[in-house]
Amino acid sequence: MQTQKYIVVAALTAALTLSAHSAHAQAAPAGPQAGSPAAQVAAQYPIHDYVNDYAGVLDADTRAQVLDAARQLEAQHKVHLNIVIVRTLDGQSVQAVSTAIANNWESRHTANQRSVQIFLDIDERKMRFDICQNLEKIITNDDAGNFRQDMTPMLHEGDYGRALLSAAQNLSDLLAQKDQAPPQANAPRTPPAAPQAPPPSAPPSSN
Repeated sequence: MQTQKYIVVAALTAALTLSAHSAHAQAAPAGPQAGSPAAQVAAQYPIHDYVNDYAGVLDADTRAQVLDAARQLEAQHKVHLNIVIVRTLDGQSVQAVSTAIANNWESRHTANQRSVQIFLDIDERKMRFDICQNLEKIITNDDAGNFRQDMTPMLHEGDYGRALLSAAQNLSDLLAQKDQAPPQANAPRTPPAAPQAPPPSAPPSSN
């Protein structure tokens, strides 16, 4: 049993796919073209809300908690979190399908300039982050890697709701930390002038 568990954990970790690039940041030809298999699959999973559980892995209470966390993230940090969960992509590229889903949503919400999408493929044990261009300097590859590392054990246990809540909380904590960081000046600050020494005393006059 121990060997089997190790194999499953290793497979899950190896299968997780991470991206810190946004659909807007990618050149148009890189995305799936209309009518392509990836685009056809993506059309089956339109984003209707913060939480889009097409795999049915979240119960009503858990979905409500994740939904509330996403709403708080947007209210506090002006970042819109989209979660898309599917049962399987039947071998289609997670990158291509997730990017197409993000593109479809963003084309209808051009006013929303700060968004993050978390995509989960349950049966194929794959995950992807799509981060919009305006957040790429705030949420780095290392940050996203830390989110993935925190989520992996929970995903392995099938605790998808707790994994998503962890991601939402980590996002909120990171954004709060970055919001509180003092802005860096474009130019180096001029050091304060050194205090001037008092003038030397005048020598005594000779008679």
